[in-house]
Amino acid sequence: MPLGYSIIGAFAITGGTTYTVSAGTRAILVECMGGGGGGGGANTLAASSAAGGGGGGGAYAAKLITAPKTTAYTIAIGAGGAAGAAAGGNGGAGGDTTFDTGPSVKGVGGAGGTGMTPAAATALCVAGGLGGAASSCIGDLKLDGTSGQPGVRQASATVGMASGSGGQGCGSPGGGGGQAKITQGAGAVGGNYGGGGSGGCSINNGGTAAGGVGGAGVIFITEYA
Repeated sequence: MPLGYSIIGAFAITGGTTYTVSAGTRAILVECMGGGGGGGGANTLAASSAAGGGGGGGAYAAKLITAPKTTAYTIAIGAGGAAGAAAGGNGGAGGDTTFDTGPSVKGVGGAGGTGMTPAAATALCVAGGLGGAASSCIGDLKLDGTSGQPGVRQASATVGMASGSGGQGCGSPGGGGGQAKITQGAGAVGGNYGGGGSGGCSINNGGTAAGGVGGAGVIFITEYA
């Protein structure tokens, strides 16, 4: 807590486009988490398997604003990245979370994981998405999101599959990444807030599998009198 202030309240904003401070507020701590990237999809042919990479976690940025304005601030909550298509498509990037026009605070989203397309039963690894970069954030404190893990196929049609787990959203409020898949199925959804989705997993021509959707971003506000 800043010296000389007392807390009025603290809350999370998960939607909407504006925020107005409560009466009597002398300062606000704004924390922005970007959306997590979506996991890559997986697609196979006969006697082959595939595993998509996990999406990257959203980055975190925070700023203390003294003497905040009493009119509405413009805000935007970063959406979670789209799931990679079941045809082996790449996951979508998570959206940026921003506070104020400019913006004054920005937490960037994580990148999507790489999809894996049909191939022979040979070893292959596809990349997970990079976590949101602190260097692209705006704020007094900026932290990278965790990158998603790669999707791995060993030289076998039926064993050794592991889709990439999603990266964690950065900072103490960051959501966990979607859990890696080692059985047939779509990737897991990234956790709230800002977790990356995991990659889809398809074993021995078991059918296509989409990646997991990334977790949405968030703005945390602490108001001080």
